[in-house]
Amino acid sequence: MFQLKKCNNCAYCTVINPPRLPVAEFQSLHFLPDPVPGGDGHYQTFEEVYGQVTGDTYRPSAQVQDDPATANDRRNRDTFKTQKVRDVIVCGECSKPRCVYSDKKLTREQEELLLRLKEDHVYTCGDPMVAEDVEDPGMVVREAINCTTEVETSYFSTSLKHYLPPVCVHCGSVDSLLDDTDPYISSLFEQYSIVRPICQICKNNGKDARTWGKKFLPKKCRR
Repeated sequence: MFQLKKCNNCAYCTVINPPRLPVAEFQSLHFLPDPVPGGDGHYQTFEEVYGQVTGDTYRPSAQVQDDPATANDRRNRDTFKTQKVRDVIVCGECSKPRCVYSDKKLTREQEELLLRLKEDHVYTCGDPMVAEDVEDPGMVVREAINCTTEVETSYFSTSLKHYLPPVCVHCGSVDSLLDDTDPYISSLFEQYSIVRPICQICKNNGKDARTWGKKFLPKKCRR
């Protein structure tokens, strides 16, 4: 969820389009808080945490999933193959693309169902494709994940590059990706055969690009 509030520094927010509320009331506004656990096994009330600095550590979609999700993934492990990726669905909370797998090419009915799910923005990382009481749609996603899980390796498969855009492996963003000419990325390609995309924001936040296939360069001969 994105939250915006007018600042007190730029001309747009102070002169062109200033806040309509009285200054004192506007200054008392705070961003909506993230969930904070209480001592009784429940979250603290809105009144208790409003105005405090909170983080997304205890956000429900960022929690480790229960065993049933892991069991479902184990049951579908033979389906979780790169060649069985049929499409992707975007999480409605973190906006990361998650691979949709199926043993067979999607039928028209499956494509229509997937389109409806995309349009409704109801999918969240860790959810099954449909509710448990709904007939098996013949499509699955990984369930033992959450919004902090990186984009799957299958997404970056060579066979999918022709219709899936490159995204940051950490946040799933398509914007501000470091290209191959960036000194950081080019230096990694000198050491590894595969370097996953990373955006400038994640790099600035201290995250590193994911790499595979370390190159073993021949040692220089001593004279």
